[in-house]
Amino acid sequence: MSDLGQALGEYKKRLDGALKLYEEIRRLDQQRGDHVAQLRSRVNKLVRLIEELDQAPLDTDGLRHWVGEYEPLLSQAESELRVRFGRELEAALAEKGFPLRGQYPELKSGLFTLQLDFVRGKATVWYGPKQERLEECPLRPADMASRLEGIMKRLGSGIPEPEFLGKLRQAYARQVSAAVAKGVPITAILGEVAHLVQDARFHQDPRKELYRSYGRADFSYDLFRLTRFLRVSPSDTHLRLAVATREYTKRRQDFLWVPDDESGKGTAYSHLRFEGEMP
Repeated sequence: MSDLGQALGEYKKRLDGALKLYEEIRRLDQQRGDHVAQLRSRVNKLVRLIEELDQAPLDTDGLRHWVGEYEPLLSQAESELRVRFGRELEAALAEKGFPLRGQYPELKSGLFTLQLDFVRGKATVWYGPKQERLEECPLRPADMASRLEGIMKRLGSGIPEPEFLGKLRQAYARQVSAAVAKGVPITAILGEVAHLVQDARFHQDPRKELYRSYGRADFSYDLFRLTRFLRVSPSDTHLRLAVATREYTKRRQDFLWVPDDESGKGTAYSHLRFEGEMP
């Protein structure tokens, strides 16, 4: 490998020299009559370099042979890395309380999908079955487990379910129309809720540094928490989510994926409505 590298280095050195002479000749040739001697000197050097390049052609056969022998070794190393990575990732996630299942290149861990790219050494973290792209992180098991733990802590508004229910009703009231039998488009509620979950400092002084990011994944997770809460907390009003028909799943802005449970299963919903007395 060192001999091949040395040969490539020598060839590159001659090629760089030829390129430099060519550029100099082009520059001097703009005033040919004033630089005849300099041009002759450089052309003579270029001719010698061309002869040297002809006598020592680039050994592509040797390079191709080396790549052919090296690729199997690299493939074996990649296979060993993937086996080791899976074991280490499962252990790192288990320490944080996350399960792991699935097969490369897509693994499932609770509410998240991990899309692995061993070529780039990166993993893309998705919310749900690739519903919302959250972030990208290096393929390091400990780092990935910490990232998931951090995302899980930040996901949703963090507002207690009864209080969030009040804000959801408030958002619904702003959008609802008696003429809309299905309820309100669920993504129309998102913008209202994103405003309502801001804390008092933002409402008193709505500067961007006081705004808390609240995206589709946050709203989805809050609805998941809320529906789970309402199943064990009877109320006079009932929250209904309408399953998105094929018509409403053509465009992302017409539906929202909401988990059914913490295993990552979920359903796409298009509308939201409340039944019963509104406060």
